[in-house]
Amino acid sequence: MMLIITLINIIHLLIINSNDEIKIDFLYEKPLKESRDLFETMYLKHHLSQNKSITDLAKKTGIERTHLYRKLKQLGIKA
Repeated sequence: MMLIITLINIIHLLIINSNDEIKIDFLYEKPLKESRDLFETMYLKHHLSQNKSITDLAKKTGIERTHLYRKLKQLGIKA
């Protein structure tokens, strides 16, 4: 799982160009589930880094807290 998280971090760094525009074209080349998982992982890790509590993260993302715990576990994100 560490390899996937590291790869996601590398992809996150690579998709931002010099104009700070996010390029997500690589997501179109992947199957839907894989693209969704990559996006959700990047999205939740970004918001998790800004919100220290799961309750705040749930409010910010609009995901019910119990569902958010399940989603984080599914994606291999430690809260």
